Amino acid sequence: MRALTVQRVKFTMGLPLLKRAEKTRNFVSRSLAVGEVLSTVDMATAVKCGIIYWLFGGAVRNLGSPSHVTKWLQPLQPPGQKYTGMFAMTERGHGSNVRGIQTEATFDLSAQEFVIHTPCEDAMKMYTGNAMHGNYAAVFAQLIVDGRYQGPHCFIVPVRDESGNLYPGVTAIDMMYKEGLHGADDGI
Repeated sequence: MRALTVQRVKFTMGLPLLKRAEKTRNFVSRSLAVGEVLSTVDMATAVKCGIIYWLFGGAVRNLGSPSHVTKWLQPLQPPGQKYTGMFAMTERGHGSNVRGIQTEATFDLSAQEFVIHTPCEDAMKMYTGNAMHGNYAAVFAQLIVDGRYQGPHCFIVPVRDESGNLYPGVTAIDMMYKEGLHGADDGI
């Protein structure tokens, strides 16, 4: 079911009707309309599309700069669809309370990069949508610069290469099937 759902997402999002809907200016109205149509056909496909395009894509669109939008949203779109995204906000110990999350993103000045770290079990991301297939994750973490907390921020984190192999330092645990949504793949 999961493999079939992945195929359905690629097929569905490439349909001319949905391509026209993508050009609609009102993101919320468009998302609700497309989600409602997809839900009448297959709820797992609607959930997976929602995660890839509206949660991951919405995080990029609403929190990223124009260059982020160009870099991350255009390759996400069918027919090319070079990768898929996932959404990693909810934590084991804090639910969806973004202000209370414990995942850390520390800026490493020497490497000029952010290091994403899960300091304890309560900081494990749970119910991460598209966790068993996604290449990149929109990860919410507490930004730390020069030892000082700067509050929660969203980071695009590489999780899997083009072949689907996890990168070193990344662990993905399948939360198994959701009743009625066997095509969805939430994980830890």
